[in-house]
Amino acid sequence: MRYTISGRVTATYWVPAITAHIEIFGQAPALVAADAGFYSQDNITEATAAGVKQVSVPNKGGRDPSVKKKQRQRWFKRGQRWRAGSEGRISVLKRRHGMGRSRYRNLMAPSVGSAWR
Repeated sequence: MRYTISGRVTATYWVPAITAHIEIFGQAPALVAADAGFYSQDNITEATAAGVKQVSVPNKGGRDPSVKKKQRQRWFKRGQRWRAGSEGRISVLKRRHGMGRSRYRNLMAPSVGSAWR
């Protein structure tokens, strides 16, 4: 299972999103991808402590060689491509089909939200 966190949210959603995934599915996601706004060593540490094996969050600023090497690995780039693709799909749904933000907050939200206009 993969999760993408992006958009105009703050980094305070990082840990609750991972915790919610663990509560629903009983295990941590194998990969978590987010945009550079979520990069902090605390977020990386908290995700790995929760059991996430691969954390794909790019670092905006000056990178040390170990971080740069990690960001060149195939799994990291794949996570970033997956995140960018999901953002594109969301954009199409909003722009072409008029789908705004769903306010539902339960397990039925995806099925209800997919037909919501």
